[in-house]
Amino acid sequence: EETDFIPPAGGDILAEYSSSLSFNEALGDYRTHNGIDIAADEGCSINASADGTVENVFSNAFGNGISISHSNGIVTKYMCLGSVEGLKSGDSVKAGDVIGTVGKSKGENIKEPHIHFEVFKDGKPVNPKDYLK
Repeated sequence: EETDFIPPAGGDILAEYSSSLSFNEALGDYRTHNGIDIAADEGCSINASADGTVENVFSNAFGNGISISHSNGIVTKYMCLGSVEGLKSGDSVKAGDVIGTVGKSKGENIKEPHIHFEVFKDGKPVNPKDYLK
């Protein structure tokens, strides 16, 4: 049985998931877009999409991020965060818990404030829209 996920933010989708290579102007290379970009005001709260356990809190070319493992081999990743709510690896979260806030977008072609949201099934990226209810 698959878990239903709630959107981490309530805005419009600014960029869709794509497994095709496209040029990333911000990073100057070709890459897939392994998630969806959801519009959200800078500083807006971001919610966990489902119950799970924090795998990792990180910082990369996309800003601050957090990954959460769920049942059935599913991991969600939330990027372009400004802050993470004091979470660390091993912490439990419930669907709807605030896990961070929207920060400045780095490393993406979309410049408007947004959350970059990814879903992995058994270690492979999948279209997050297939999991959102």
